[in-house]
Amino acid sequence: MPLRPAETVLVADFPTDQDQRVQLLSLVEEHGLLCADPGASVAIGGEYLMMIESTLGRFASEVARVHLVPLDGVTHTGPAGRVLNSDEPGGAASIVEPLGVVGPRSIATVIQNGEVGDRDLGVRVADADVGPRAGGPVNPYGHMTRRELVEVLRDGLDRVLERGDSPVLQQGAPVFANLQMSGPNVCGFRDWAAIHVGDRHWDLAVASRDIVRVCGPNGLAVFFESYGHDLVDPIRLDWYSLAVELLS
Repeated sequence: MPLRPAETVLVADFPTDQDQRVQLLSLVEEHGLLCADPGASVAIGGEYLMMIESTLGRFASEVARVHLVPLDGVTHTGPAGRVLNSDEPGGAASIVEPLGVVGPRSIATVIQNGEVGDRDLGVRVADADVGPRAGGPVNPYGHMTRRELVEVLRDGLDRVLERGDSPVLQQGAPVFANLQMSGPNVCGFRDWAAIHVGDRHWDLAVASRDIVRVCGPNGLAVFFESYGHDLVDPIRLDWYSLAVELLS
């Protein structure tokens, strides 16, 4: 089944080279993470919201399954710079390196290079086809300007870098509207346009934002209970949650 194009979930323009992207998408198919059931339904449908606790548990388990995919052998083509043969035109070629990772420094750079105005950061719902809580809860960042929030993000960067762990495969947009279900079974995620390698807390922040929007903050406890509290660093989750809001 071909991968579907990106839809209106959360889109962040992070650099992932094409060779690595092909390798990552192959892993997705190899590990059965791509929904291949044409009759599957999105997890935001009425029956799944009525059984929200079990749906949240399955959602968390599927995100965890993505993060457990081994990345051995995945390579990253870095920028030109290493001289391979002085007789070659330009005397340089691409460097094949270990994993190319989208880390917090990359994310902070993307945000800082964007428009940083003094306007307030309002509530913005990325997908117009949301559930019964369309519009979401009160924005926890609504009392601060975007400039102030970017400064908070920048000030917290060093601490996040100090607390990093091994990068994992990132779904990129793990939200209810992207999770496909067939009856009680998870079929996988539909859209992998934002796939990359990085800190698990990116995916967890994206998922958390959508859970609060769809079913309120109480849903987070169920989600993280199923995902595994021991795998979650609250400081990094807070930092990535702010990054996700700024990029939404």
